Amino acid sequence: MTDHAKKEVVVEGGSFYDNVKAQIESVVEGEPDFIANTANISAILFEQLNNKKNNTINWAGFYFWKKDQLVLGPFQGK
Repeated sequence: MTDHAKKEVVVEGGSFYDNVKAQIESVVEGEPDFIANTANISAILFEQLNNKKNNTINWAGFYFWKKDQLVLGPFQGK
């Protein structure tokens, strides 16, 4: 995970998901690269969901549909 993806963002009075959304928005803002964005999003989701679910999340990531096949994209996992 990049230092940029580790940036802590908290929505005062917001729910867990409001805070995750704000954190994701902060790292994708101004970044045009799709792979970089999905890599950072998967890192945020994996870290934040594991924190909320007592380290029970196995992985978080993306699959892409390319040329009639499913291709594994960026992910974080155990």
